This record gives sequence, structure tokens and C-alpha cells, in this order.
Amino acid sequence: EKFAGETEASLARCKSRELELKRKADRTEELSRKLLADQDRLEQDCEKLCTDQSQLPQHCAAMENEHSEIAQKLREDQDQLHRDRESLEKERSDLKSMRDGILR
Repeated sequence: EKFAGETEASLARCKSRELELKRKADRTEELSRKLLADQDRLEQDCEKLCTDQSQLPQHCAAMENEHSEIAQKLREDQDQLHRDRESLEKERSDLKSMRDGILR
């Protein structure tokens, strides 16, 4: 009877240990799946980064070109504004001269 009790206790400990090991194995499997998913995501992110880096010179060139076009348009607009101001001043001067001529 003592031997049967010890055997039952030993079996209970074995079952308990077996459940603990199964939980650890399940957790290890879950972590392994997560790790593989994270590695896949990291590889995708690295590929995207490489693609983005390879396209960076093209984007920079496009932005430089756009900047040059904007700067040229700004210079043209400033030149036109200057011409318009000169024309306006000339018209004012001409009108003042005509008004002074009429008033004399």
C-alpha cells in the first residue's frame, strides 16, 4: 500500500511536470511563430528601405528641378512686377504732366 501511494504521488508529479513542459513547449512554439513573423516583417521593411534609398537620388533631382523652376518663375514675376511699377510710375507722371498742363 505504501508503494502504491508513492507510485500515485510519483505519477501525479510526472503529470504535473508533463503539463508544465507542454505549456513551455506551446509558449516556445508561439514565440517561434512570432519571431518568424517579425523576421519576415523586418525583411520586408529592409527591402522597402533599400528601394526608398535607391529612389532618393531621383527624388532629390526632381525636387532640385522643381526648385529651379520655382526660382525662375519667381525671378520672372519679380521682373514683371518691376516693369509694371515703372509703367505705373510713368503713367502717373504723364497724368500729372497732363493735369498740370490743363491747369495752367
